[in-house]
Amino acid sequence: MMFWKSGLVAVSATIGIAFIYITRTKYQAPLVSCEQGHGYLYPGNYLVYLSHGHSLEKHAKTVSVAVNRDIRDHIWWILPDSYYPGQVVYSGKRVDDELLGGVRADKGVQEIHCEVGELVPEGLQLQVS
Repeated sequence: MMFWKSGLVAVSATIGIAFIYITRTKYQAPLVSCEQGHGYLYPGNYLVYLSHGHSLEKHAKTVSVAVNRDIRDHIWWILPDSYYPGQVVYSGKRVDDELLGGVRADKGVQEIHCEVGELVPEGLQLQVS
């Protein structure tokens, strides 16, 4: 028996009979720095790195089709092109699990970083915009 696997198609051939098995895997952009130990995690806040050449407009449309919501309502800031030339990087705020799922499903998303910071000293009040 011989077995070949390439991308989404796996082919198995046994005694001259070929079987083709096609699987569909749903793309999910990787989450980075989302485990405890990287600092204080700000729930719902993410830095989203789009792949080179993937526009914010195309990304917003893809997310909207996936979850019927507009990610642009949750963008706090976008890095200037001089930081990552040809690549869009933005900060998403108040992103719930459903919206995060739509962002992660966009094949044009390279990776998503959970927003982390230092632990907030006791008694300090954060103002969230």
